[in-house]
Amino acid sequence: MRLIGGALALSLAEFLPWSQVYQLMALVLVPCIVAMFLTDEPNVSSPSPKNFYESVVLPFQDFFTRKGAWLVIAFILLYKLGDNMGGALSTKFYLDMQYSKIEIGAASKLVGWIAIVAGSLIGGFFMVSMRIRNALFIFGVFQAISTAAFALLAVFSHNTLLLAAIIAFENFTAGLGTAAFSTLIARLTNKRFTATQYALLTSVMGVPRYLSGAPTGYIVEAVGWTSFYIFCGLVAIPGILLSLRVKENSNGEISL
Repeated sequence: MRLIGGALALSLAEFLPWSQVYQLMALVLVPCIVAMFLTDEPNVSSPSPKNFYESVVLPFQDFFTRKGAWLVIAFILLYKLGDNMGGALSTKFYLDMQYSKIEIGAASKLVGWIAIVAGSLIGGFFMVSMRIRNALFIFGVFQAISTAAFALLAVFSHNTLLLAAIIAFENFTAGLGTAAFSTLIARLTNKRFTATQYALLTSVMGVPRYLSGAPTGYIVEAVGWTSFYIFCGLVAIPGILLSLRVKENSNGEISL
């Protein structure tokens, strides 16, 4: 997604019209569609839900009758809010800072892809030995710092090495945070209703990405890029503080 749909597509746009770039990206999807039709369905040992009540209503009922369920929803909404706000206008920001499409593609997609893979792997490694609360707090602090660091690009204007370094740092910390966040969501699901509850929680996780994008343009217009990214770093604080409420019992069950 990042290398072909990101770095390659953005670099091609420097030489080709966007209509041709999107046509090429559509062709890239063809092998994926073929592979999907050639893949067999997995064997399922447990019986499938028999009706709407068992597949949807019962899993929702199980989750929202837990103590602290709404606090969990609030935490999921807030934990990556600053990160999502900071990324909503990232390409517009790079262009305003006079970076070329090739520079943006190489730094934000290629370097960023390597950094986020490294962060996810290292974050997964630390999750084996760290308490989930500590991981969420520490990784959340790093995410907030890396988001605020984009203010430096606005101060020092066009600096390709600084661009690559800050994007690498931000993607690396995003990988760390995602490793901890995904672990939390997986642990919050009841094994009887894994599919529905995991879908519910990951859908909630995606809400800030879409809703936070709406006001960002107005904020940038009002305060400028430097203050905007500092603000995005500060917006992450409530979610980071909520991570301190995460509790884990001796059976590995998670609650807030």
